[in-house]
Amino acid sequence: MYSVRGDAYALPFSDSSIAQTINCQFLNQQSVETEEAFVGEIARVLRPGGRSIIVWRHAQSLLHRGANAVFET
Repeated sequence: MYSVRGDAYALPFSDSSIAQTINCQFLNQQSVETEEAFVGEIARVLRPGGRSIIVWRHAQSLLHRGANAVFET
């Protein structure tokens, strides 16, 4: 297994070449337009039957508020 860095809106992979993507905490910082572009790029690179795991923590969730309380300066 390996990881690759790249532009989220122009992933450095061929169409239908990836079995799985994992995303954490990216979409909740984007506008609707950029969210759509990113999800479209994921759809482009996923193989048929592939899956995408997206972790999207709501800003008012207990987890988010707890992390802010712990790490607040």
